[in-house]
Amino acid sequence: MRGEILVTCGSPSSAPLLVHTRHGLLEGIDGRFTVRQDSECTRLSVVSGNVAIHSPNTADGLATQVHTGESYLINQTHVALSAPRTMDMGAWADGLIVTRDMRLADFVSEVGRYRPGYLGCAAEIGDLRLSGVFRLEDTDKLLAIVARTLPVQVRYRTRWWVSLERLA
Repeated sequence: MRGEILVTCGSPSSAPLLVHTRHGLLEGIDGRFTVRQDSECTRLSVVSGNVAIHSPNTADGLATQVHTGESYLINQTHVALSAPRTMDMGAWADGLIVTRDMRLADFVSEVGRYRPGYLGCAAEIGDLRLSGVFRLEDTDKLLAIVARTLPVQVRYRTRWWVSLERLA
């Protein structure tokens, strides 16, 4: 199973919300958090509140407590605090991608989740940085905005095979 959910749970006095993933059990105590699961790992990002990770992969066998603003990666072998995020993990629920100094290659990978076909980024421009608020409703317009912002061009081989390349 792959996918992402945005969860809002009640107050600390209400029963916890349990989210079962292939890599562990997440216990939402209060607040709002996202869970993204793919074949290699599960990513937990807490927008507000607190979430406990119950996984057989923690060193001491105890739950890992995750607080507002933190993100963790959970896989078959470990539970680890991830690097500070360059993207608002809950913005997709509002139809947005919100970035802060994000690598272009990572941005293109994220946008690719919201359009059919292949969306690629040439390695030579992958480390360019991007910050902004982008609407997901029309990814072609979104890519055109990126091309006006950075020294890149959007190349359409077909409607379903699109890549960003260095501006010629």
